Amino acid sequence: MRIVLSYRRLDAGAIAGRIFDKLAKHYGETNVFMDIDSIPFGVDFREHIRKELDKCDVLLAIIGPHWAGDRKHARINAETDLVRIEIETALQRNIPVIPILVDETAMPEPENLPESLRPLAFRNAAPVDSGRDFHPHMDRLIRDLNDLCGTSATASLGGNVASAFPGQSQNKKEPPSGIFSSEAPAQRGSAQVQASSTAENPTWLSRRTILWAGLGGIGLASAGIVAAVAPIYRPRMPTRQRTAIELITVNSLGKRNKPDQQTIEFFIQPIGADSSLQMALIPAGDFIMGSPFDEPKRRPNEGPQHLVTVPRFAMSRTSITQAQWAALLRSAPEKIKRDLPYAPSFFQGVTLPVESISWLQAVEFCDRLSKLTGLRYRLPTEAEWEYACRAGTMSPFHFGPTITGELANYCGTGGAVRGMNSGQDISSIQYDDTTYEAGSYAEGPIGVFRNTTTPVGSFPPNSFGLYDMHGNVWEHCLDTWREHYGDVLADGRAYLDGRQDLRVLRGGSWSHHPAICRSAYRDVMIWDTAGWQGRVGLRIVCELPDE
Repeated sequence: MRIVLSYRRLDAGAIAGRIFDKLAKHYGETNVFMDIDSIPFGVDFREHIRKELDKCDVLLAIIGPHWAGDRKHARINAETDLVRIEIETALQRNIPVIPILVDETAMPEPENLPESLRPLAFRNAAPVDSGRDFHPHMDRLIRDLNDLCGTSATASLGGNVASAFPGQSQNKKEPPSGIFSSEAPAQRGSAQVQASSTAENPTWLSRRTILWAGLGGIGLASAGIVAAVAPIYRPRMPTRQRTAIELITVNSLGKRNKPDQQTIEFFIQPIGADSSLQMALIPAGDFIMGSPFDEPKRRPNEGPQHLVTVPRFAMSRTSITQAQWAALLRSAPEKIKRDLPYAPSFFQGVTLPVESISWLQAVEFCDRLSKLTGLRYRLPTEAEWEYACRAGTMSPFHFGPTITGELANYCGTGGAVRGMNSGQDISSIQYDDTTYEAGSYAEGPIGVFRNTTTPVGSFPPNSFGLYDMHGNVWEHCLDTWREHYGDVLADGRAYLDGRQDLRVLRGGSWSHHPAICRSAYRDVMIWDTAGWQGRVGLRIVCELPDE
């Protein structure tokens, strides 16, 4: 039996991964597919989907609350919508289609569907709950699938599935020995459609991440976690995706230039059943780290400028939100080295960043996510952070020579820092022995002071697709503090030879002057301090396998 999962990433991406895992454990991984929408470039996707669906026995249409889109953008009505084409083709070819209703989502009414999809509304649906009823619901679904296809297959992941699927040969191949090995994996089933980039990068194979199996133990380090023994199955990177962004820049007066359109690559990392991270793919490259002598409000610790070569990596497109933090604690409640607070934020809101955490807590978050996913997540090095922030620019901000209140969240009404901390007003025109009076930067305009964090992604991204690199919250880096770049590390690695309890902060915050939010600005904090109230969060990176 070949099963295809049809779903939308932003509607049901996390639970689709769990459904995949459950079905793959029962029927064998080569017989369950969820990458049907990864279509090679230049190929007619309609014909491609038709050919692939010809090979499947049943299609599961996973329907969450945003499956059809919203009232303004009913995606299901678009003739080019991939989800619509998948289901439409299966119905036309008399392939059994089973609607999977996630978390009590209602079946769409026939009149709200395109005519070609209206038969779907009359199919008997299977409920799948993301909470405590997930496994009972999936067990019932598997029983129904067995009855539908006339099999009682019970093959488990890694087992011999040949007996469960008579007539299907199994070309079994031993998995590579290293977790991040670049060796191509065993051939998967013929109905799998890989992303166009798979031929170039065989490690990017599946939308989901396979959890480590058979690990005898895990060795931990402050930089992340490293496998102590070889696993039976290596984790696989989620599928690359592409999206278009509008790139905003300004002139020296803060007036917007004509926007550019740009395409970025990213992948989605599920966190449990109800949350996920978008991880932007940052290409390898060279850049000049630090600021030039004539940059306004430059600090001595921002030099000397030096050339750094940074390997490719992935970085979260936003600071970690309160929803993402809580989701990880639900999915990985056991501590690696230390306990984590459930709600470490002064300003409350699921789309707001966590902003009252220590460096040690940020490392614990990364370690738990690494253990949960089988991938190596950690804090960015200082070089990685600045390279990602600049995104190919050399100006004080990735927007250009200045910044405005329409582009970022910072204190734009005067003073170095404003706001409260633990009940005390900490407003001052001085910060780190430098005076900041006007709320503007260089020739730019006076800004605003919001006196709070803003939801992540509220302002335009840079050309790597990263949001809020300037302002909103400070972000922890892996490096120990150093007063200057005299001892140059030219390969992007973290500097770890300083005092272990002093760690680097980057990016500025909602309460700081725009000059303190520049790409090159550096600050420091003791690693077990939870930061200034409401001002210090984290952004994470994922180490990528060699191409």
